[in-house]
Amino acid sequence: DKGYDGFSPNFDVFKEDGRFKQIPMLGASNLLAKGYGYSAEGDTHTVTMTLAGHILIGDAHFTEMYSLDFAKDSALMSHMGEGNWKIARTDRPIKLIDRELEIGGLENPPTVVFSAQPGPATMVSLAPIAGEDYRLIVAQGEILDTEELPDVPMPYFHFRPDTGVRACMDAWLKHGGTHHQVLFLGDHTRRWKMLCDILGITYVKV
Repeated sequence: DKGYDGFSPNFDVFKEDGRFKQIPMLGASNLLAKGYGYSAEGDTHTVTMTLAGHILIGDAHFTEMYSLDFAKDSALMSHMGEGNWKIARTDRPIKLIDRELEIGGLENPPTVVFSAQPGPATMVSLAPIAGEDYRLIVAQGEILDTEELPDVPMPYFHFRPDTGVRACMDAWLKHGGTHHQVLFLGDHTRRWKMLCDILGITYVKV
């Protein structure tokens, strides 16, 4: 109603507000799919990246590296339940579940569950350095043909960086990669490099 293009809530605010029955996981996912910027936990830098990605590329997906799988040379990507279902793989249905959630102190939130379409993908992270200086960390890689994980009640998939997960994560940490990430289907490294050149942001590919 107020013309905002994105938002980043802390989960506790929904109970404190008093008007919500659940944490709006489905609402966040639907807004992502409609082109709004989103990140959880007050992460304004990642909100900025989802919104910029919607404009620059389209269909930005909010996520985080939930766990590393060295056997698959990949990272399992997932968050609390939010995700852009427009990147879902086309050979499986998108599920909507009554999901038990142990945080927030509210009712079970309806949550979408899907795995991302296998193929090339680009993951980005905007890292604040000092003052007005920022660094954009970019990893090009592949979304793997991820098996169904019935015990994961939220969007998930394996992402394998082209440089390998160990080398990528070492460089990610070295350059200040952030807790949350934004992911896009396809190779979009050139567009991000061009944007960094225009805005004077340091570009680092890991």
